[in-house]
Amino acid sequence: MSDLTLALQKLPDMSKESKAAEAKYREYLLQLDAWSNQSEPEIEFFHQKSFLYMGVIQRLPASTIRTNALMNFVKFLEQDSYQQVSRVDWFLYTGRLLAISTEPIERSEVMNALISSSDPVLNLYGRLELWKSAHTAKHGLTRTDHQH
Repeated sequence: MSDLTLALQKLPDMSKESKAAEAKYREYLLQLDAWSNQSEPEIEFFHQKSFLYMGVIQRLPASTIRTNALMNFVKFLEQDSYQQVSRVDWFLYTGRLLAISTEPIERSEVMNALISSSDPVLNLYGRLELWKSAHTAKHGLTRTDHQH
């Protein structure tokens, strides 16, 4: 994990969108996707890999590379379903995906990744978020309106 953490920290700023930067992100995602648990407790591996996915997703603007990272992370969540790890831990990262995506295009990418999931819970969560955002937009409600 330490190698992947250091590599994440060295990734270039994607706001400049260069072919070299894209190539570095693609290479990093290949390494992250290929990383498998060798000897750590399953929950520790799950948190470490999820943390790294979140780190790379947060660094990327809406783009094909970000969409690929989201899809790969959702596939990872499918493999380590809430049935294998604690539900709280599993839902923590699913919720964080939506929390870090504040721009409409980013939220849309996250919802699409969740909706395309073969995991019924992730799929339903994506559909619920899609419905909620459409309902909120239709009725002109804000988050504070829901709380009162």
